[in-house]
Amino acid sequence: MVYNRGMSCRRLSPLLVAALLSAGGCGDGWDVAQLLRPVNAYCTVNVKGKGTKQVETDYLPNVVRCENGGADFEALKAQAVAARAYMYYKISKYGSISDGTGDQVYSCGKSAGTQHKNAVKATAGQILMYQGKFVCAFYVAGAKPSTASCKALSSDWDGTKTEKYVTYNEGKTLGNVKASPLGWSPGPGKIYPANRGCKSQNGAHCLSLKGKKYTDILKFYYGADIKIVKASGPCVNQPKPDAGPKPDTKPWPKPDTKPWPKPDTKPWPKPDGKPWPRPDTRPWPKPDTRPWKKRDGAGGNRKGEAGPPVFTGAGGLALQGGCSGAPDAPASGGGWLWLLALLFARARRHGCG
Repeated sequence: MVYNRGMSCRRLSPLLVAALLSAGGCGDGWDVAQLLRPVNAYCTVNVKGKGTKQVETDYLPNVVRCENGGADFEALKAQAVAARAYMYYKISKYGSISDGTGDQVYSCGKSAGTQHKNAVKATAGQILMYQGKFVCAFYVAGAKPSTASCKALSSDWDGTKTEKYVTYNEGKTLGNVKASPLGWSPGPGKIYPANRGCKSQNGAHCLSLKGKKYTDILKFYYGADIKIVKASGPCVNQPKPDAGPKPDTKPWPKPDTKPWPKPDTKPWPKPDGKPWPRPDTRPWPKPDTRPWKKRDGAGGNRKGEAGPPVFTGAGGLALQGGCSGAPDAPASGGGWLWLLALLFARARRHGCG
């Protein structure tokens, strides 16, 4: 818990403040274009008496643990953003920060737990800005609110006597946002970007238990127009590049586990034991190699047979009989008669043989 740290956030020359307000007109003329420029992340911090610490992995988790370690998770995230914003303001002004209630408690004899590290990781690089300026995000323990709105009453327990520094700026903007007495204020209706109010740690825990997000908690105390800006740097989680469409993770269809049909185990039919018919091994009949007999003088082929018909000239045929006692055909007529006589003679010869 911080009670006396506002002194370091309010030490500005009154002449410088007057000049800035007169230049901007009613105190609203701060350089809003600075919001368009990226904010470089502070990855290390010089803690007086402790040396250089890593902001995101060492310093802030321990500050969250020591300042508001028992709060609900959304309240821890709001604490991480407020502590980071306060540290950025201090480093930008003085280059270092103290370990104690004068600034922020880093060492309290207790190590940061998983929930504290996760709260810092979930809000990595996030700070509070207003009109392009770092906000000196005050926070104190405050009273334990007994109301449903989480706004403490004067009768609520306030063991640290710090409720007087808390501001309830829900829904307020511009000059309507109430500054905290912990820091310098230009007066009612005026704007000093470094002082946009003070958060109650007990009140933040109450809001978190009622389901409020850390962004809602921050606006509840620092105003509706407070800017939550993410610094960029190697120690801050960068957005992951687009990895493309997700692969199809559907499981492969299950293989067909039905058993294969059983093979046909019926035995083959027994062969017919009858012997094959033996081949015919009989030799082929020998060809007739007897020589042909020469014709006898009568022109026959065999003894006693008449020879073929004899052409006698003069356009006629002299047919010799094929059977004994057969008269010879007259040797007269043309060629066709010769053919007819020849056929007739052969027929008689075979028939009488």
